[in-house]
Amino acid sequence: MKDKKTIVGVSTLLCLIALYFGTYAYYKQKVNGTLIGHTGEIAFNVKYKDNTFTSVNLADTTDSEAIEGKINPGDSGEFTLVADATGSTENVAYSIVFRGENVPTNMIFFVDDQKVDLKNYVLINKIDYGSSMTKTHTIKWKWPYFGEYDDDADFMNKNITINVEATGRQAGNDLLTTIKNKAVLDNINSTYVN
Repeated sequence: MKDKKTIVGVSTLLCLIALYFGTYAYYKQKVNGTLIGHTGEIAFNVKYKDNTFTSVNLADTTDSEAIEGKINPGDSGEFTLVADATGSTENVAYSIVFRGENVPTNMIFFVDDQKVDLKNYVLINKIDYGSSMTKTHTIKWKWPYFGEYDDDADFMNKNITINVEATGRQAGNDLLTTIKNKAVLDNINSTYVN
């Protein structure tokens, strides 16, 4: 008998609940959508003579003909490196780091007409979206016959080596400052070129 009362009680409760919710009418409309974000991209390359930069033989850049493809004290020359952000949909900040491992003490370098020490130097710049998307940097070099430190004899029949590393990044509001601060922390001489 008790089970019958329980069944009747539960059935009554379920009927009341169904009546309560069934007697209210309302309109309902559901809308679905999707959030979409198309991402941009950056493209960055450094070119030498219209090809991706891998190396520059200073003998190919001399003002006069290099004898047997070698450079010697008294020689000088210049070449250009082109930072290229063609294809980017953003501003691109970049750094070009020069680290000389084996360079005569009296060898002189200029980057964009500013005298620099390519043994430990970083060039920092930015390419704005919508501009030509390239920036050209001229590197001039000169190996005088004599200098304050005359170590030319130490470089007879040797290789002069300057390692170069170029990095392009999306240029956020504070990225150039971040790159400059990193150069200072890494104890690298740096120049920001506009």
